Amino acid sequence: ASGASNGGFAAVGGEGGAGGREREAPVVTAAEREADKARRVDGAKLLKEAHNAPGIIDKIERSLAVLEEDVVAIDARLMAAGADVAAAQEIQVERDAKTAKQELYYAEWERLEEVMAAAEEIKSKQEQGQAAGAG
Repeated sequence: ASGASNGGFAAVGGEGGAGGREREAPVVTAAEREADKARRVDGAKLLKEAHNAPGIIDKIERSLAVLEEDVVAIDARLMAAGADVAAAQEIQVERDAKTAKQELYYAEWERLEEVMAAAEEIKSKQEQGQAAGAG
């Protein structure tokens, strides 16, 4: 046989470590596997959302244009209300609702821009990984 006894175990992964012990493969726990799977699923969802984002952003832009026209019309009604405080307050409530909706649309637009940027980063990493695997 080979002269040096290794306790009946075949050497795996190269030279033995301190005390004649072999280096063990890292243990991947079930939680780590689940976390990795969740990251892949999240990445796939993000890529899908990024794929759909330009169409959604287009719809948001169109909705914002309509809301802007509505706010301009509301402003004109607000000016026409003049000294009628009750009418002006009612119109202001309507205006506040429209501007709040605009803010939500802008926030969603910004979030979608971030999703698209994150997707580009994922795609870039995937391409780098494929290039490294091919080379």
